[in-house]
Amino acid sequence: MKKYSFLVLIATLLKFEGYSQNYSFNFNSTGRRVCLVSSQVDLINKNIKIIFLDSLANTNEPLVVNRRILGTSAWNNIANLTAGTGHWIDTNVNIGEIWEYQVKRQNTWKFGGGSYDATGYTLGVLLNDNTNFKGQMILLVANDIPVNLSAKYLRLKQELTNDGWFVNELIVPKATNWNSGNDVIAIKNQIQSIYNNAPSNDKPKSLFILGHVPMPRCGSTNVVAPDDHSQNTGARGCDGFYADIDGIYTDTATYNPSGLSTPLAINLPNDFKWDQDFFPPDVEMTFGRLDFADLTEISSNETALIETYLDRLSNYKNVNNGYYMGENSAFYFGYNNSNDGTYRSLLNISIPQNVYQKR
Repeated sequence: MKKYSFLVLIATLLKFEGYSQNYSFNFNSTGRRVCLVSSQVDLINKNIKIIFLDSLANTNEPLVVNRRILGTSAWNNIANLTAGTGHWIDTNVNIGEIWEYQVKRQNTWKFGGGSYDATGYTLGVLLNDNTNFKGQMILLVANDIPVNLSAKYLRLKQELTNDGWFVNELIVPKATNWNSGNDVIAIKNQIQSIYNNAPSNDKPKSLFILGHVPMPRCGSTNVVAPDDHSQNTGARGCDGFYADIDGIYTDTATYNPSGLSTPLAINLPNDFKWDQDFFPPDVEMTFGRLDFADLTEISSNETALIETYLDRLSNYKNVNNGYYMGENSAFYFGYNNSNDGTYRSLLNISIPQNVYQKR
């Protein structure tokens, strides 16, 4: 599955042999599902060092390194390394190329009778021009935003274009609740049409969902919920349904156990809540949602919150006075799935010694 990020240069200044960390990572628990990975770019010798930060704890399982050009779908195996390897250097790189790396330790954990791999991701690039054409994207937006925030919305589209994206705009009716029924099918059909009509060598790479767009729901078995609580299983929000162009989704299952935290999670046949708990194939596009609906604990209304976000995003993009990307990142240590996501992403947003954990 692709990760949603507009970052194109990730380079750490650390050596793999040792580093000071502000977070805990136990190879025998969380590490069964995650590889700690970062990268270091050498502009003089023109190579990218892939650093396996948990190598000292990984002395039994070999490493598999795959890579692909950022924005493409097929992974290519480029290295198979012995357990305990601290780093590997990729010399087959050229100026301007953006490479995405996937690192695996295979068959490290099991669930539901299946065997899964510990994985980690990082990027490497030598002097990429960020104004270059990045490809096509789809901006899926609720119809109240272009009306209520017309100037700010126009600025967002202009800035995405300035970032190098060709923006396919898709405006849909704003959702009235969190169960939109067959509205999600009409939206999915329009997304598929945009994707399928794009040139074969220039398909949309990212899906940016802005506002209270109808949310697809998926899930119909007793899988482990994201927060490890059984009451949070069932038909949960799944924007990946929109980003998955060729996946087959069924609507035949019945899932209605007692104790669910919300009736929205009940899944019944033909209710336009899909049965799948895992994506049928890999999704074709990265995806993310910006949606401030129903935030009752915040005094500002939804429109004001979106406006504030768009203003801050613009300030950061233009490096306006007082707005710049900090060097530190932090997370609240909680449930396994959120911890795993943090370990896979924050180490490549901030260098590892600048990641902080709060318990």
